[in-house]
Amino acid sequence: GDLRRQLAAVATASRVSAAKDRAFADRLRRTTLDAKRRRAETEGLRLLNRARADRDRKAYDVRAALVREQTEHEMLIATLRREAAAFDAGVDAAEQVLLTPLLDPRARATVTPSLRDPRPPMAT
Repeated sequence: GDLRRQLAAVATASRVSAAKDRAFADRLRRTTLDAKRRRAETEGLRLLNRARADRDRKAYDVRAALVREQTEHEMLIATLRREAAAFDAGVDAAEQVLLTPLLDPRARATVTPSLRDPRPPMAT
């Protein structure tokens, strides 16, 4: 009887130990799966973060290019306006130099024949 009781106790202890081992193995498997899932999520978040950083960098580059282009456009317009004003001033000055002697009757006498209006003077 004593041997049977001891044998039953060992068998019970063995079953309990096996159950504990299975429970531990299940927890370890779940923990491992959870760790793999979290690692995959972390990697996904890292990739998403990198993609967002790339997108933000590209958006910054595009905005910077637009600002440069706008600045160049404004500088070009300012340059064209200065050139147009200089051209207009030069044309006005040239017209004044060339036309004043032709339009001013007092100055007509001093105009060389090559610059004189070929048409006869109009009666006033």
